[in-house]
Amino acid sequence: MGKLVWQVHLVNKTPQSQIETPYPESVKAGSTLALPDAGTQLWIKTDYTELCIESVAKPDWATGIGRDDVGLFVTVPDKKAERRVYWMNPGRYPVEDHAGKHVGDVMLEQGYFQDQAEFFMFQKHGFRQPSWADVIGTDKYGLYAEVNIKQVIQRFRWIAPGRFWMGSPESEVDRGRDEIFHEVIVTKAYWLADTVCTQALWQVVIGGNPSYFKGEQRPLERVSWQNVRDFINKLNQFKPGWELRLPTEAEWEYACRAGTNTPFSFGGNVTPARVNYCGDHYYADGKKGLYRRETVVVKTLPPNAWGLYEMHGNVWEWCQDWYGDYPTQFQLDPQGPNTGDDRVLRGGGWYNGGGYVRAAYRLNYRPSDANSNTGFRLARSQTS
Repeated sequence: MGKLVWQVHLVNKTPQSQIETPYPESVKAGSTLALPDAGTQLWIKTDYTELCIESVAKPDWATGIGRDDVGLFVTVPDKKAERRVYWMNPGRYPVEDHAGKHVGDVMLEQGYFQDQAEFFMFQKHGFRQPSWADVIGTDKYGLYAEVNIKQVIQRFRWIAPGRFWMGSPESEVDRGRDEIFHEVIVTKAYWLADTVCTQALWQVVIGGNPSYFKGEQRPLERVSWQNVRDFINKLNQFKPGWELRLPTEAEWEYACRAGTNTPFSFGGNVTPARVNYCGDHYYADGKKGLYRRETVVVKTLPPNAWGLYEMHGNVWEWCQDWYGDYPTQFQLDPQGPNTGDDRVLRGGGWYNGGGYVRAAYRLNYRPSDANSNTGFRLARSQTS
């Protein structure tokens, strides 16, 4: 029997790059290794498997840390009592359809803390096609699922839990006073439509078309928050278990940023080649550009790193939340205020200047308001 030797690499993560360096020596069977420092992963690769060892300290937003027969967890404050969120290891995970056929893999580059119910569900089923989805698959952007509504296909992207800074730093150009910079931890995965609702989808569910700029694959616009609520209620009657909804404001911004912390998901400035906005009013030190003066067909412009199209510009997107002041301290799965007068819209629209289509910009309208610049994007929780 041959001697087993582990090839070991330390991967040091920085915001700009990933530097991989060999461990000082090969590790023979039966030998020991020191655990890596915080922020470093220890990957152990053999001919048969790949193992990642990563140091995890108690986050400052958690009240405790521990391990049970399920795995590593932290305790977090909740409205009624503390709850546990479990650590999901980075790595490659298979994806299966309803029949158990392998259709691809999900690569989690980083671990994250996940809501207990969702973690238990993953332990039981893994990445399996949801009952509400007609198709599941993977591509260069990650995991997706599709629903077929009377021959109109809507794709949803799976958004993994994580943490991000919501709002904007004081140094950001055109920053609004309501963009208080605060950390948000998302422990619950969710699905988000890769485009805003199209006119084609609205018509097969509701009939008619209130949009000013007509076109089946253009965004549905001139709809109020109340109109959208009625549409979603009717849509959810098409198939048991769909349970579609609007995203929360935090879910929207987390998905829009797609792991970035710049004013736009693609960097520090905006151009008409990436966003449909009023190019007459450029952002910061940018340049005057194209002003289309209308909406564009969905998927006309490049998606962000998570495969989501036109999160910046084209039409404003209604969110579930009432509009209100942000907190100054970290938030865990925020849902927004319990009551209010206005609902939140995000993303900016075709007739707004560059500063309005930033990831952090917030707009508030009455739930009955509607114009040719307001649309919406569907979402669904990972679990019921």
